[in-house]
Amino acid sequence: RNRRDYWGPFAALRPVFGGDAERIAVFEYYSDGVLFKGLAPPHQSILPADAAAYAGAATGNLQNLMVGPRPWLGPPLHAWWFSRATYEGPGWEEALGTFTQAAFPQCGHAARHYYGLQDESYLRLLDTHDLEQEAGRDVLDFGDVPRATLRVKANEALSAAAGLAARHQQLLKISSAIPHERERIARERLQAEYVSGMARHLANRMSAWQLALDGRSDEARPRLLAARRALADVEAWTAQHTPAGYAVLASGMLRAANNHTEAVAKLI
Repeated sequence: RNRRDYWGPFAALRPVFGGDAERIAVFEYYSDGVLFKGLAPPHQSILPADAAAYAGAATGNLQNLMVGPRPWLGPPLHAWWFSRATYEGPGWEEALGTFTQAAFPQCGHAARHYYGLQDESYLRLLDTHDLEQEAGRDVLDFGDVPRATLRVKANEALSAAAGLAARHQQLLKISSAIPHERERIARERLQAEYVSGMARHLANRMSAWQLALDGRSDEARPRLLAARRALADVEAWTAQHTPAGYAVLASGMLRAANNHTEAVAKLI
């Protein structure tokens, strides 16, 4: 979709600036925690591909917004990886090894495995395929056109949410096996708790919506209940761990999530 809908218009603007790279800058949202509902996708393959494409298009400056509705409880891999992919461009395996060895000296290999599996789940959760953006919804609220894609996407999101929940359990095992890293892993676990809750909410809400649109209310109700419970977990996490300054951003995002959830409930 990016290549189809956005790259052409971007390339068409280059002649306006005479092809002068110093006059062409791109502002991206890879680390926008509000856009990503407080999630923290590492963008393993996306960042180097985008950075290479922009460099090949004579772009002189690539910037990345880093903001969030919650504290960064551990090293934000997506922000660190952005700087490496943009300015150094090493291979992902090499870069991830450097990061995890610095962040987790006693369990770098286990952390690399964790982040790799996490990225696979994120890719399944975040891919919108050919779903059309619906007015009044953020990109991760998804759309329902075409309906066939929504059916596929709902199942894909549920699988992705299960994968992210499994990553949380994986951190518990790492922490138990390597006590010297417990404090660092504990911070990562806090982030994983949030990620798992939000992913479960988005996936179950989407599934309930898809089932309701298909007239399958009996199947939609358990999904709606799961979405509400997951959102309650996210709200409880936010109340416990989010300082007032972050809560300003989190409150609107969570209010919108509740509104979308209740809109689905009205269809059942």
